[in-house]
Amino acid sequence: NTLADFCIYDCFPGGKNAAMRSHATARFEPGSDEATMLGAMAVYAPVTLFEIQSRRRGVGATLTDLLTNEQITVVDRGLGATAVPGACLASRPLRVPSIGIAMLSGAYVPASWAEADLLVDQIRAELGGGDVERVLRRMRPEARAGTGARIFRELLAAKRAGPG
Repeated sequence: NTLADFCIYDCFPGGKNAAMRSHATARFEPGSDEATMLGAMAVYAPVTLFEIQSRRRGVGATLTDLLTNEQITVVDRGLGATAVPGACLASRPLRVPSIGIAMLSGAYVPASWAEADLLVDQIRAELGGGDVERVLRRMRPEARAGTGARIFRELLAAKRAGPG
């Protein structure tokens, strides 16, 4: 899932990722579910680290972005059933403003607090500290994609290495 997610959203041949290219060439009826979702997917959304604040069975969960402190509520029935408040995960939030929801792209990796804290500290230091949210907002998607790839790569490497 994480490799597919990376290929769809974080590879920019010709300056556009696969979701952006699909959106530009798709011929769905305006306002249809397909057009709405592809439009949401075509707006670049970076991978980030989240703390789960709460869950709502059958609906989803409220998450706080550990890099920007932004809080979002995502519609994800699976997460609403299994999320553990206080736990961390890395994922990509897709926002669908026309219907007022956010959801995760489908790929996510659980993170321990030690892993999440270390990554957040390293990324903040690399971005110069200060107003990280502003710095991240100004980054081009191609540059921001590297941060997300790093988050997934380091968390997956830690999972392969196992405890110790």
